[in-house]
Amino acid sequence: MAEAAVNFAIETLGPLLVEEIRLWGGVRKEVQSIKSELESLRSFLKEADARAAVEELEGGGEESVRIWVKQLRDEAYRIEDVIDEYTLMVAKLPHGSGLVSVLHRISRSIKKLKLRRGVATEIQDIKSTLADIKRRGESYGFRSIDEPSSSGTRNVIPHDSRVGSFFVEDDEVVGIESIKDKLIDLMGNGRSERSVVAVVGEGGLGKTTLAGKLFNNDGLKTHFSSQAWVTVGKEYNKNDLLRTVIKEFHSFSGQPTPVQTHDMEEKELINALRDHLKDKTYMVVFDDVWKIDFWGDAEDALLDNKQSSRIIVTTRHMNVAKFCKTSSPVHVHELETLHPNEAWKLFCRKAFGPSPGGSCPSELRELSQDILAKCGGLPLAIVAVGGLLSTKNRVVSEWKKLFDRLGSMLGSDPHLKDCNRVLSEGYYDLPHHLKSCLLYFGLFPESCKINCARLIRLWIAEGFVQYSKRPTSEQVAEEYLNELVDRSLVQVSERDISGRARICQVHDLMHEIIIRKTEEFGFGRVLNGEDLSRCSKTRRITMQRSIDDEALSIANFKLMKVLMRDSCSPRSTTRISARSTSPRPGGLLVMLLLQMSLHKQISQSTPVKVLDLEDAPVDYLPEGVGNLFNLHYLSVKNTKVKIIPKSIGNLLGLETLDLKNTLVRELPVEIRNLKRLRYLMVYQYNYTAGFAAAKLHEGFGSLTNLQKLCIIEADSEALKELMKLRQLR
Repeated sequence: MAEAAVNFAIETLGPLLVEEIRLWGGVRKEVQSIKSELESLRSFLKEADARAAVEELEGGGEESVRIWVKQLRDEAYRIEDVIDEYTLMVAKLPHGSGLVSVLHRISRSIKKLKLRRGVATEIQDIKSTLADIKRRGESYGFRSIDEPSSSGTRNVIPHDSRVGSFFVEDDEVVGIESIKDKLIDLMGNGRSERSVVAVVGEGGLGKTTLAGKLFNNDGLKTHFSSQAWVTVGKEYNKNDLLRTVIKEFHSFSGQPTPVQTHDMEEKELINALRDHLKDKTYMVVFDDVWKIDFWGDAEDALLDNKQSSRIIVTTRHMNVAKFCKTSSPVHVHELETLHPNEAWKLFCRKAFGPSPGGSCPSELRELSQDILAKCGGLPLAIVAVGGLLSTKNRVVSEWKKLFDRLGSMLGSDPHLKDCNRVLSEGYYDLPHHLKSCLLYFGLFPESCKINCARLIRLWIAEGFVQYSKRPTSEQVAEEYLNELVDRSLVQVSERDISGRARICQVHDLMHEIIIRKTEEFGFGRVLNGEDLSRCSKTRRITMQRSIDDEALSIANFKLMKVLMRDSCSPRSTTRISARSTSPRPGGLLVMLLLQMSLHKQISQSTPVKVLDLEDAPVDYLPEGVGNLFNLHYLSVKNTKVKIIPKSIGNLLGLETLDLKNTLVRELPVEIRNLKRLRYLMVYQYNYTAGFAAAKLHEGFGSLTNLQKLCIIEADSEALKELMKLRQLR
């Protein structure tokens, strides 16, 4: 995550340096200096993040690298905050003409001087801290990303939790018997040319177990004259991979590995392997493949001798399977989670032992089903959690305690260590730009089904997606989402008629891991009645329950970038006015918004980028919302809001304004100031009356970046304005 934070800080500084009017004198020089320092540190972060991951997953040690990474991440956040505060203060400096303008210019000069000194002092302090971090980082011997690794396995986490999966007994396997029989038939019959069977699915589904059952099947052993099993992993050296394949084939035949292979280069290794396979019907399993173009490193060595040879690839990445199709026939089998009946059978076997004593006591049945639901049909999770429960007394209170603490236990309990490792590996393998996107799922409650269009707009508002015209930022963000899906980290719950993802979610246990990381990194927190003072360094907050005025008054919102309401929970039927300060169900967001409007120091120092009040019990949007100058995303969807204040015209950076299913029927003329607005949705719909459109005043044709506009009253004047909106899609 440090790599993601540092890259984001660099990307924030870049445009600022280009815009001459936004930086003054010495400030520009200091910003350039910090950017250079960050770019220098960035070259070591890939290895630092990987070593921090090993410290976390292996446990023990002093965790010195994790501390170093955290400190660097915090400084990157601090840089982002300083730039946001600087931008915010510049935006508030007065403009105008005449006598008032002269007085304002005098005042502005004084403010500029104070601002310049303040920012310069802050940046000097950051530079000093970064220099210290860099010195300590050098003592850890981090390699630059430009330096090759001698082993070729720099990012591999040492322990291989798949070894046990290879030796799972038949009575421990549930739900793959029919799949196994189908694939055995596919591999033993059919086409004579070499072909690939790709087993794809998220971590913990049993891909290695299934491949092991195929590899050890007696019928297939007699069918194939030579076999090899190779665990690939995240990073590998191509020559070492080829040597391992040669070694495995010779081992299967009971022959020693030729000594000369140790000194062979790539071309010689390929020829040696092809020569060994030229008259054989062979099967090779490449387990745990992460690199998308892996097949390009292996296919030349695996001779297609037209003897019905088969290659099995297990992977979390659908794109790995797709890449194989470029040169070979490929059968893709997407492994699914266990059917509820099969999941229950496996759970009872692990938690209560084999029959006849393996039945669930009636008093534990409901709680057991709740625990099983948390496992989401993942065999690895069911086996791990069931094994942990088998060590506990069969007492409701003890099992309830475990259920409540299951998320936190993932990272600490030895029974769950492999489960935690397998699920965490998917996060650690992500490129930096996708890590923040995945962590965003932690701002939504467990099992929440998320609208993909909303998620994409939130990512863009946050700056996670680089601005682009061709392809558009939205298309880039959709590619990000599709990659998370292809990596088996995000599940698509619903697609539209064209096949595009419409609703998505993450697995419950993956959500637990994401939550741990969002809190550890200060990325965000979902509050369910906790004390807000605990969130002083939290950058994103989702509210689920109201909090009293005292807790609200001591909260520090200076670092907050995002404020959301949990719109996945059942809607509250209690309506609360933003003018009220009494704590009622769901009323916290309203009270917070009220404070932002009443307390100038909050509204003018809080660099909020996202204010998402969807489904909140709000009937009024205060004028003070116009003081949130950094706001990029504002939603009051599914609320009772009737009027949008004129101050909305101050939000010059606003990109999304979502007023769907509100009572807004007319937008203020100031809306035309929002030149960066890309999405404007304003209407109400019900089954009897249909759509109720809203009125836009003359001049909205100046919103030339608008890509989506719905639904407005269209008279002849409105049609003229619409003709000016060339970006509408």
